[in-house]
Amino acid sequence: MLQASPALPSPALPSATPSLAASPLPPTRSATNSTSEKASTTKTSRRGTGFRGPSTQLVAIDAPIRSRTYLVDSTTSKKRKTAAVERELAKRGRTSASPDSGAAKAAAEVQPQDDAIPEDLAAAVERKRLQNTLSARKSRQRKQERLGELEERNKELETENEGLKQRLLALEAMAKAFGLTVESSLCA
Repeated sequence: MLQASPALPSPALPSATPSLAASPLPPTRSATNSTSEKASTTKTSRRGTGFRGPSTQLVAIDAPIRSRTYLVDSTTSKKRKTAAVERELAKRGRTSASPDSGAAKAAAEVQPQDDAIPEDLAAAVERKRLQNTLSARKSRQRKQERLGELEERNKELETENEGLKQRLLALEAMAKAFGLTVESSLCA
């Protein structure tokens, strides 16, 4: 594709700012219609609010932990060791060999670092994951209950507000009936 150099004026292009139709380059993102772009993205993507509705069914706290089924392994799913396990393994490595022995350091350098961890540490990791899962379930349940309470309180306040508006309108009508001038204090 043959393009005119921006430094040299082209007789085909006016010297003023060229329109999109006269430009040999495709329109840039800033030059496209942003309203149609926003409309298409809002229809296709939804952003979460961070709140589940009160009708959303949560997993029961005492329900069994579901097995992890990943389509593609992620870094998190492959990781069996936690930072605490790493520290414990390092601590065990220091206590099993004296720090002055050069043979222990050489043996550690020769042996490849595998992901096999002792059974007691693996069990500790699983217990911790179970504890975190149960804590997360309880937290979600508390959050959902609190959201339900807030929504219920909101409905009560809206009902009370409507009743007070009606009462105010009735009192204003009575005041006008007695010949008093009353400014309407209701905001739409």
